[in-house]
Amino acid sequence: MANPQAGGAGARRTPLQAFLYWGMVIGVWGLIFLVAFLAVFAIDLPDVSKLNDVTRQPSIS
Repeated sequence: MANPQAGGAGARRTPLQAFLYWGMVIGVWGLIFLVAFLAVFAIDLPDVSKLNDVTRQPSIS
């Protein structure tokens, strides 16, 4: 006969273990959203090799 307190599938987590587990889950999803958010803005960045190309002459107005 199985011992119900021996752990396994029926073992309950302590509140600290549950907090750490859900903290990790939220952290992974947060990292995924952060990378996606930064990727959206990184796509729009101008080409850095053209930063020193001056297209118009400076003037005094």
